[in-house]
Amino acid sequence: MGNPINIEKIKGIFFDVDDTLCATGKLHEQSFVETFKSMRKDFQFDYQRFKGLKTEDVFRGLDFSLEEIETAVKYKREYFSSLIPQIEPMLGAQSVLEYLSGRGLNLAAVSSGSRSNVTKSLKKSGLAKYFQFTICAEDCSRAKPDPEPYLLAKKIFGLRKKSCLVVEDSMAGIKSAMSAGMQVVFVSNSDVNFYSSSLKSYSNLGEFEIDLRRSDGNYRSN
Repeated sequence: MGNPINIEKIKGIFFDVDDTLCATGKLHEQSFVETFKSMRKDFQFDYQRFKGLKTEDVFRGLDFSLEEIETAVKYKREYFSSLIPQIEPMLGAQSVLEYLSGRGLNLAAVSSGSRSNVTKSLKKSGLAKYFQFTICAEDCSRAKPDPEPYLLAKKIFGLRKKSCLVVEDSMAGIKSAMSAGMQVVFVSNSDVNFYSSSLKSYSNLGEFEIDLRRSDGNYRSN
């Protein structure tokens, strides 16, 4: 399903962080729920609906006032920070990054999260060392699903958009990458057919790596 990847034409690969590289989705969901409790807000919160969005945009989408948003963002980020010791890398994350790094590709992490928590998450997962830089919420005036985060990554590397590949797990991230004119793959253990029949999809990063190696002219299988 989806167009084949030709790694020979790829110069830069941009990875989302939460639930793409680092197993953080459940921790973010828990942090939102605890924030609602602290503010005596009674929500039936559907985390999947807001996945990939900037924290402020989540609360804005729930009709929080400006004052409430400021309080909620601070509490949520601090609560999530307390959960960082629980973070592990996603299946296949270290292996695929080791392969791509060894191949000399430009690698960046592009997230809607705060720089503090994104940096801590990548370090805890042992993945920070693979990236030349990280794009976070503070770096952009508009977050995913706007294309600005991925366009900024492209600009920093000085690459053409057609030579960039994005790895995502959320609708907001996919829309961001597609709007930036970049090829995007969907990596998730959820329903991989949900977004588009033309979208290349994998259940984990290990499968993604196998596909990359198959297109690698320098790769020799045993």
